[in-house]
Amino acid sequence: MTTLIFVRHGESEANIQKVFTGQSDIELTERGKKQAELSANYIKEHYFVDKIFSSDLKRAMTTARPIADFFGIEIIPVKAFREIFAGKWEMEKFDNLPNLFPKDYANWLENIGLARPTGGESVQEMANRVWAAVQDIAKTCPNQTVVITTHATPIRTTIARLQGTPIEQYRSVPWCGNASITVVSVENDDWQLEKVNITEHLAESQTSLPANI
Repeated sequence: MTTLIFVRHGESEANIQKVFTGQSDIELTERGKKQAELSANYIKEHYFVDKIFSSDLKRAMTTARPIADFFGIEIIPVKAFREIFAGKWEMEKFDNLPNLFPKDYANWLENIGLARPTGGESVQEMANRVWAAVQDIAKTCPNQTVVITTHATPIRTTIARLQGTPIEQYRSVPWCGNASITVVSVENDDWQLEKVNITEHLAESQTSLPANI
């Protein structure tokens, strides 16, 4: 059996600023770094990790670092695990999006599976590149335990796919919190969600996305 452990990056500076980060390369906050350590501790207590793959953006790579250091393995950067490219929304405050891009932003809130940030990548395009990379890892790492550090939208769409949620209903799948842990098992092409959005290990350090995203 192959075990895939998805870890969302810790709190970033953009999370604090309440902007749509997209693929902008933003650092973790001090709390985000603490969250990364706490997630590493949880993984150390429950798993032996063979490999670790990460979005090549700094907030994901920094989240991966304490896990990689403990197990003495390299972080393998994978561009396909980046957050959605948000076009004109990149680094724009969430509160400004309804006025600047009313139609596209309303579609994001109401029908995220079929949405596209203005001038950016569609959710479906992002979901397909992430899923292709996930499948490749499952195929090339048989019977291993693998950590994948990535972002909110890639994890949300992967959970939706594994739950069998139609793209038109992706809105029904909740966002995962910063430094949350989601675990998937794969055996003989049978994919199972074992744990979703585990955040208890973060205790008082838990954070989440704002309501208007």
